[in-house]
Amino acid sequence: MRVEVVYATSAKQVVVECNISSGISVVEVLKLSALDKIFPELDFTEVTNLGVGVFGKKIDISTYLLKANDRLEIYRKLHNSPNAKRLERFKKNAK
Repeated sequence: MRVEVVYATSAKQVVVECNISSGISVVEVLKLSALDKIFPELDFTEVTNLGVGVFGKKIDISTYLLKANDRLEIYRKLHNSPNAKRLERFKKNAK
């Protein structure tokens, strides 16, 4: 079975295709992807702190069962909410 693991920063996006057997956990697939070697800010030893989703919907990594052709996405933490960024831009342009 094939799944994709995706992670992106503002500068770079990486998609890793993994061929896995059914019954493998999300955590095992994350480690198999080796994205933590490309992006040192990722820490797969503490995966409970990671936001992870499939096709844009957040999942519980401890209970989700992967299906063929799933796109497993690792989400970055936002430094500011989109509303806060919009407010900052407004204040900057108002001067």
